[in-house]
Amino acid sequence: MQTDNTVAKSAVMVLDKSIDERWATEKYTRSLLAFIDVMGISNSLRANPDDFDAHKSIYEIWDRVSKRLELKEYTDFFNIHFGGYVIKHTIMSDSVVLSIDADESDALYKILVILRVFYCELLCLNPPHFLRGAITVGNLYHSGSVVFGPALVEAVSLEKNDIKNFRLVITEEAYNETDKNSKQSNDFFTAYIRYEDMHRDFDYLYSFIGRCDNDIMFGEEASKYLNILGVIQRRIREFIHSDDDDIKEKYLWMDKYFTNTLKKAIHYSGDDYQWLQKAYLEKRAYK
Repeated sequence: MQTDNTVAKSAVMVLDKSIDERWATEKYTRSLLAFIDVMGISNSLRANPDDFDAHKSIYEIWDRVSKRLELKEYTDFFNIHFGGYVIKHTIMSDSVVLSIDADESDALYKILVILRVFYCELLCLNPPHFLRGAITVGNLYHSGSVVFGPALVEAVSLEKNDIKNFRLVITEEAYNETDKNSKQSNDFFTAYIRYEDMHRDFDYLYSFIGRCDNDIMFGEEASKYLNILGVIQRRIREFIHSDDDDIKEKYLWMDKYFTNTLKKAIHYSGDDYQWLQKAYLEKRAYK
């Protein structure tokens, strides 16, 4: 009879062979990658190390968003309206990595559609969470929990060193990589990609208000979303007077972004955002 040690060694040899065979065929894929940092999570973990319920919210949201991508009914809907595609995702502490093959048609549009859902869910929390990150394009290996490559290095470097405020910056190379000829992607980019300080970024707050507008059209109460916008504004103004100049600068930027986004919706000349325009007029009349 084989000893337990011999059986274990034999099993390891078989495993090592299978791993060698697998990695012999693996390679980089030219991918569009989004690296997103959820701001404030690290401070919360340090301040309240035992408060699991307070910490779990973003992970529960991402679990919900990612599981939707696996639902047959959800994938069938995406196949009909957007074409079938695979977005890989990995969550690392307070960061999320998403990637899609850069050769996929409308790759940038498709990754932003998923990020829009994630942003909207985080903004609906009380308190809301703000994000900072970058979308890049380049060589990447992304399989399950393993993700590495030049595209990730560039995105992490941008997020850590160059992007000071709550922005999702899209590099010019990533923006130019994707097909913008389809009407759905072109309309989305026109509405929700903006240009500031020599960078393109995802106008997630305006996108969120657009999502609110759509929900209200289908029967949701406007008061629900007015309350959420109020919570977001109070969260921003809570930190404007911070003694930390770095935090203060970020929230002053966010306050300006929030105010300008509301103005854009309030002064929109079409049929959208009437609930917000009405609330604005009522507030002015009350004053």
